[in-house]
Order: sequence, then C-alpha cells, then structure tokens
Amino acid sequence: MSGEKTMDQRRAQHVLGKVATTPLTKEHKSTVESLPSMIMASGLGPTLAFLRAKSDDPHTWTYKVLQEWLHQGCADQIGWKSKNDDLLGRLADEDSFIYRAATQEALAYAAWLKRAVRARVKEGGEARGKGGAP
Repeated sequence: MSGEKTMDQRRAQHVLGKVATTPLTKEHKSTVESLPSMIMASGLGPTLAFLRAKSDDPHTWTYKVLQEWLHQGCADQIGWKSKNDDLLGRLADEDSFIYRAATQEALAYAAWLKRAVRARVKEGGEARGKGGAP
C-alpha cells in the first residue's frame, strides 16, 4: 500500500492546519457555513468576488484559504493552464471544463472547511482550544 494521501485527506489536512492557526469568531463560522450554498446558487466566480470585496477578516480569510488551496493544494487535479496569481483572474482565463473542475474542488474543500470551523467555534462564538477543548 502506498503512502500517498487521498484528495479528501489532503483537503482535511490543509483545512485543519488553517483552522488551528486562526483565531476564529462566530463571523468566521457564519461566513464559512454559507460558502457551499453561495457557490451553488451564484457560482464560484461571483462567490469569490463577493468574499474578496468584503473587507472584514472572516471574508478575507475565507477567500485567501480557498485561493491557496485551489492554487497550490490541488492545482494538478484541476489542470490550470493560466499562470495568473489572482484566483478570479485565473478563473476568467480558463475554459468551462477547468472552471467546473475548480467549482467542484471548491465545494469539496468548503465542506471540510465548514466542518472544521464548526468544530472549533462554540455556539457562543468563542474559538475552542486545540483539540476542541474549551
């Protein structure tokens, strides 16, 4: 058996690393919880534009984490042709097949992000400590 991780394991590892190093708030939780439905309703491009246009930390953090994953964490699986450093610019440069692949990957990643942030943020809005302990 090979030591290679599945894409789901790689997503989880990336998400958990980001969540563990970020002081999360109830606003982060709210932003992340709405991410999958925003992508499904509006599309990946408009969702990213919305996140980037907001100047508060939860939206900016969500955009940056998603951009990092789509640029680096799964670039081979998506098959990016564009070398644009900006995720929105990169999506605009690509064909519809790659756009759909990026959307599918963003949805899979968003599911992990949503689970991890929920596990870290209590109902009252305070972030839990490492390992989920208050």
